[in-house]
Amino acid sequence: MVIARPLRLSLHRNALQVPHTFAPDGLVRYGDTIQLAVTLDGKRYLLANNVFAQATPGNIRTSCTTAVEPQARNTFVIQRTDAAVSAGPAASMRRARATLGASLKGGDDVLRVGDRIVLASNPSLTVDPATKIVGLQFLLQSQRANNVIGSGRKGAQECTMSVRRSADAEWQVVATSGDSLVTEGAPVRAGDDIMLVHCMSNQALAATPSETTVTDFGVELEPHVQTYRRPAHASMSVGGVLPLVTAQPANTWQFVLAERPEDAEDERGFRALTPEALLERASAQIAAVSGMHGMRSLALAFVALDEKGTGRVVLAAARLALFEHGVTQGDEDFRMMLAPFDKGGVVYPAELMAALRRDSFTRGRAAIAAAAYEHVVEHKFARAAAAAAAATTGSATSGAGAGATGTLAHTMAS
Repeated sequence: MVIARPLRLSLHRNALQVPHTFAPDGLVRYGDTIQLAVTLDGKRYLLANNVFAQATPGNIRTSCTTAVEPQARNTFVIQRTDAAVSAGPAASMRRARATLGASLKGGDDVLRVGDRIVLASNPSLTVDPATKIVGLQFLLQSQRANNVIGSGRKGAQECTMSVRRSADAEWQVVATSGDSLVTEGAPVRAGDDIMLVHCMSNQALAATPSETTVTDFGVELEPHVQTYRRPAHASMSVGGVLPLVTAQPANTWQFVLAERPEDAEDERGFRALTPEALLERASAQIAAVSGMHGMRSLALAFVALDEKGTGRVVLAAARLALFEHGVTQGDEDFRMMLAPFDKGGVVYPAELMAALRRDSFTRGRAAIAAAAYEHVVEHKFARAAAAAAAATTGSATSGAGAGATGTLAHTMAS
């Protein structure tokens, strides 16, 4: 059986064995690599994704797999949002408990009930094998159901992943008991039953045996976002108090951590996505595509773009020059890489070139390059002035020649 190359790449990258966070105290923390499990009809499923399969443009598909070993596709990294602790009626109590819990645990990185989080894809899925730089990670997200654009079906929202960091990617950790006054602020342990509620729609992450999808790994469950409720036989108890709404199995999830310390050993040597790392990757791409004279060619391109000799180049033009010299990065990567050099929509090529050359560009060479850049600019304007002068002189000479010819003709005629 011959498997197509894209499918082989998908199977290999998604099924990579990856480190899995181990916590001796069993507490889940921000930055942990976790699995998210749901148990249905006595069978455990793990939330998974496939970066090689698009659900819609810009959004990748998710599924629930029965593969229990920690793989790149079925592990996620817990990240903070801009508002890590959500607001609500129990906000003051929650903050007090969180502060007390943090002081007792020796840190404030513990995940707590009521926190708003972001679930990012495993870095092994977006890493550049050549430079070990982790690319933008995909984030678990959903949008409100919209029948016009087809983002919902049967009353449920689609659950996908995207690199866009927005409110659609924020989830709140909620206790399954439904009693927020008692549970919010409590630390979350591996194996605790929790709900993940989508903050924008107030609907919970769900999976059911009846919702399936075909993936590169076979038939798997298709997760969605919908809060399931048990049919109520009575709206109030005898005492006149509304009963608590507890989570149904379809909405009940658990964070899964490694059972052995050796499973958490990370020897991948990945590097964080920073402007410095992106500049290094850009330098490698320029060398690979444009050769040993790529940097010189790029510098000359910046000179050509700087028509008025101001030492500045429009940001969009600088990006185009980089692209033409082999720098192929996504929009977000380009913005991050050029952000330190963005001076109100313009870039100073001398600064950017010094950063691209990195250590090989010593202070002495920087001075030489700056002088050479100034010389090229002056030479360009000198040539332009000479060309203009030559054009003016040529025009005057042509006029004088025409006058002399006319005088000679008049003399001969007389």
